[in-house]
This record gives sequence, C-alpha cells and structure tokens, in this order.
Amino acid sequence: MDLFGGDSTGTSETISLFVIILLVLGSIWLCRRTRFHTLPPPIEFHPISFMQTLGAFLIYFLLLPIFILILVFSGRIQVKEALAGEGWLQSILVASLFVSFVGYCALIKPATRLLIFWGNRKPTRERVVRSIGAGAFTWLLSYPWVLLVSSVTALIARFVWHVESVDQVAIRELKKVADNPILFAITGFSIIFIIPFIEELLFRGFLQSFLRKHLKRWGALITTAALFSCMHFSRSQGIGNFQLIVSLFTLSLFLGFLYEKQQTLLASYTLHATFNAITVILLAFQIHV
Repeated sequence: MDLFGGDSTGTSETISLFVIILLVLGSIWLCRRTRFHTLPPPIEFHPISFMQTLGAFLIYFLLLPIFILILVFSGRIQVKEALAGEGWLQSILVASLFVSFVGYCALIKPATRLLIFWGNRKPTRERVVRSIGAGAFTWLLSYPWVLLVSSVTALIARFVWHVESVDQVAIRELKKVADNPILFAITGFSIIFIIPFIEELLFRGFLQSFLRKHLKRWGALITTAALFSCMHFSRSQGIGNFQLIVSLFTLSLFLGFLYEKQQTLLASYTLHATFNAITVILLAFQIHV
C-alpha cells in the first residue's frame, strides 16, 4: 500500500500523521511557553535502600505464583483456569497486589514513605491540587508524542513484519469481559485507578528514587523508563511488543520527568491514570455504543 498514492486508506493515514505532527509541534510550543522542560534542584536526601526496593519487586513478582498455588491446592480453581488468569481471578490478584503494597508502605520507615510520595516535603492542599493539575496538564503535552511514536512504530511493524497493531494485554482482558457489565466495570476501575498506583509506586516511587542515588537524575529516569516498558513484554503480543514497548517507553519518560519535576507520586499517578482512563472510556464507547 502506498501511503502517498491514490489508496484511500493510505491517504487517511497520511492525514492522520500530519495532524499528529501538528499536535506534537503544539506540545513543543506549550512546553516552552510554560517552561515545563525545566526541573527543580534534585532531592538530596535518599533514604531508600536496595533491600526496600527489592522487597517491593518481590511482592510484584512473587504474589502471582503464590496466589495461584494457594487457589490450585485449595481446590477452588483448576490449573488451566489459574494459568489463564482471566476474569474475576485477575481482578482479585490486582486487589491483592494493591493491599500488599499498601501494607508494605505502612511497614517501611516514615522518612522513606515521605520521600516516595511527597519528595521529603509534607503534603498540603496546595501541593495536592498542583500535583493533580500537573498530571492532567502533562497528558496534553505527552499524548501527541506517544501517539506519534505509536503511529510510526505501527507503520514500521506493518512494512517490516507485515503485522497490524495489537492491543496491550490489559486491554485484551477488558474486551474479554465486555459482556459482563459488573466485571467490565471492576476491570476498568482496576486499569484506571489501581494498576497505575501499583506501577507508579514500584517504578517511580521505589526504583527511580533508588537509582537516582547511583545513576543521577537522568540516568535513573531513562533506566526506569526502559525497565517499565520492558516489563510489559508479553509473548502473546508477538511483534506487537515492538510498538507497545516503544510507546510505553515514551510515556514512561514523561512519567519519570513529571515525578522529578513535581517531586510527588500523585503527579505521575494522575498522568498514568488519565492515559488509562482515556483508553478505557474510548473502548467502552466502542463496545457499548
């Protein structure tokens, strides 16, 4: 298919790409206008240790197999169903992760908890409002970039590997439960509110804050973004991993930058939740309308 020829689909894609480029230029202008690209002085006090960071990742990686083993050996679920991890099982797992991370944060030192969530400064109403506003505003800046990267990588995948775009695993799970309104609502709620909290706490709160001590600010930001995007690799996504991982890396750069800029986890959480919310809302509209 010739993108610049007479093919109607190619013409549509060319127009879409042109619009996206205009949005990116608008994002650059808005960024410079608001001086969004500037960062405050880095936080000097780093109480987060390797063991505290390791503990958070062990919860993230070990809770699922432990959870499945308990269900299988208790006879409440079959091995095949456990490995599929769909529906209510997935929702229960996400809720278990959330509770586990909340409990873990309650056990760590207050100084570490304050650094992770509020950058060593006590939360105030003004900081809460500013963090939420910054997260929503950064969505306007970052969305054109993520859209551009996603579109370009989709074109590369199509012409190099002859495959179309694929949905991320979480979106596929949401589509599977579209016929069950209650489960659809619970899964959507998890994708919008709970998963962003877990991922931002793990990657920005623990990992980026820990790495900053060893790799400096930008080294920690880029390394965290790379690990965050690679964590979303799934064999079921096939070549689609290329598009998804590169797009998520772009988003993660904004998440990490915003965490450094606002020095609150609430800011990056708001941005992450906003991205997920837009995706879920559009999917719900597509399915049910």
